Amino acid sequence: LPADASLSQAPASNFEEKTVCIKTLQSDIEISNKGGRINSVFLKKYNDTLHFNDSQTPLLSILRVGTLSGIEYLPFEVSTPEESGTVNARCKINPEVEVATSLSSTPFDYLYSYKVSIKNNGGKELFFPDGIELGSGSLPFQNNTTYPTLGFARYTVENKTEFQDYGKVNGRQSIDETFHWGGIQNTTFCSILSESSGLRKATWIHLKDEKIISASFSTDDFTLPADQEKILTFNFYLGPKLYFHM
Repeated sequence: LPADASLSQAPASNFEEKTVCIKTLQSDIEISNKGGRINSVFLKKYNDTLHFNDSQTPLLSILRVGTLSGIEYLPFEVSTPEESGTVNARCKINPEVEVATSLSSTPFDYLYSYKVSIKNNGGKELFFPDGIELGSGSLPFQNNTTYPTLGFARYTVENKTEFQDYGKVNGRQSIDETFHWGGIQNTTFCSILSESSGLRKATWIHLKDEKIISASFSTDDFTLPADQEKILTFNFYLGPKLYFHM
């Protein structure tokens, strides 16, 4: 049997936080070396900035790899190849596991490509239960009866029929079944994440007296042989409520 990649809680480190930016015609996205997360997004058409640096669930930050958590607090090496529209981030979590991410703009408005690489640098096979977990950020909760704040997911079944499932989030709600994309929305904006082979688990949170709604999404279990890596490719959308890109 492969060894479980459940090492220990990833330690938080004291380090100077630095940020870099991806600029497109629609948005300016600020990315931090803290967890490789998105700190803020300025939506130019709406002259509105969404802040995620103090978010309960960081945006596009890896929260967990296998059962190793706390990754959103670790220092990442962040780089921006000139004129590439891409931000690369890398962190060696421990001697065995290394994480690398790449966030790139696409030709589509508000849509980004997000690649995650998990590498096993050790000498034995590792098992990652519940794959990896990504934060989908937090949005301000707006109590609008016509356009309520929602958590949602779209499922694709074997006969290719598509179902969209919408629901208002109260407290903490989770699902554990394969789905194509999931996210959060309020009256104006939405944050949506999808992965080519499908996502497996989702958790939406809207706590009583909290004025935000947040979400996180996980992939399936996977096993990594020694000295091998697994690459996951996500589509990430953050902007006005237009779902056709997904």
